[in-house]
Amino acid sequence: VLETCPFWLLLSLACWYGYKLVITWRRKCRKQFCVGSSTDGTLPYQANYVKRLLRKDTPTDSTRLHTLISYFYEWDPFFRYPTRLLVTLLVSGLCMLYVSEETD
Repeated sequence: VLETCPFWLLLSLACWYGYKLVITWRRKCRKQFCVGSSTDGTLPYQANYVKRLLRKDTPTDSTRLHTLISYFYEWDPFFRYPTRLLVTLLVSGLCMLYVSEETD
């Protein structure tokens, strides 16, 4: 019986610390993502993102040109070009440069 005791002791300790690790991880995730979630299933960061997209900011510069431009296009300061698009443009530009240098 004493020969198998270290094996069972190590197994029970591994299970206990694994359980504690999973519980701690779930609590951190719940605090980070689910605090204040509504009953319709949307998370707070999703709701804030939609509110920011639908928000109509008043222009700070009241010049005529700015008003005319903002009538057609309103710049979103949080917009970022997708990485796939930027990489595609970069690779195609490098390929065109390579082909143009080969033909010269």
